[in-house]
Amino acid sequence: MKKEKFSNFGSEDFSLSVVPTSLHTKVPLHSHDFIEIVIFQRGSAIHTLYSGNEKSTYCLMQGDCFSILPRERHSYENGDGAYFSNLIFSKSLIANEMKELRELSSYHTFFGERIPGKRPHIRLNAMERKAIDNMIESLTQVIIHRRPGYKLESKNILLQILLILLRKEPITPENIRNNAPVSKKLLDTIKDIENNPEKQYSVKTLAQNSGMCISGFTKKFHSLTGLAPSEYILSLRLQKVTDMLYTSEQSLEELARDCGFYDANYLVKAFKRKYGITPGKFRNKYRHAPPARPRFSWEPPEEKQEDI
Repeated sequence: MKKEKFSNFGSEDFSLSVVPTSLHTKVPLHSHDFIEIVIFQRGSAIHTLYSGNEKSTYCLMQGDCFSILPRERHSYENGDGAYFSNLIFSKSLIANEMKELRELSSYHTFFGERIPGKRPHIRLNAMERKAIDNMIESLTQVIIHRRPGYKLESKNILLQILLILLRKEPITPENIRNNAPVSKKLLDTIKDIENNPEKQYSVKTLAQNSGMCISGFTKKFHSLTGLAPSEYILSLRLQKVTDMLYTSEQSLEELARDCGFYDANYLVKAFKRKYGITPGKFRNKYRHAPPARPRFSWEPPEEKQEDI
């Protein structure tokens, strides 16, 4: 098992770095000597955590955020096309802020004592993901350019990110029973939905594509995503709308058509119900917000896993 050190990814004189990861297949079993905040931004993957002789296996979806503490062992697999950002830092970096962070809803989710078999995390909605993406991009640029005061600025951005994450209520995903693998067909179905939310889907067809009966599919889909298929598709469509509202000049009728909605009226109602603001007001408020773009990536080298 590989033991990663902060010095492999960041500066010796400042214990904070951003490590974007494009997951093409898997990340082998490993641990590290730093805190890692994982922000899952695209795709899906299977994540396995080890505690003594026990292991807990979960499916990760976009928007999922969680932490890996020093010396925790974990791995990823079935992550074709997945993308996530790792914020890595030493506990001493935020030691003075820990007392106040303890007052937030999800402090124990990220920094508390680990219970084998249970790993709560939080899930960001589309607007929260956009805000976090922009903060990660800003943090990346500050660390890269290292202008005078960059350490203070970087820490400030990290704390802003932690405030958003720790104020969210935690959710507890279903552990994959008896470590049984999730069907690749099911993960491919979810990936297709994420890549093409504007397509028209039926639960029957989705279940058939996943090689499952309808009841089994809907139950497993909900256990992995926390949502029914129709709710998940609607969430992705609304996310696509928000992404296009930042820069697109398309009319609401065109956005509705391109994002899978029956008409503009339904789009407006669904958008306001989800975000508490109409698409038009959202566009006026956030038009031309700079998109977040990754500047570099990292993937651990393949190595043989040790038995545990």
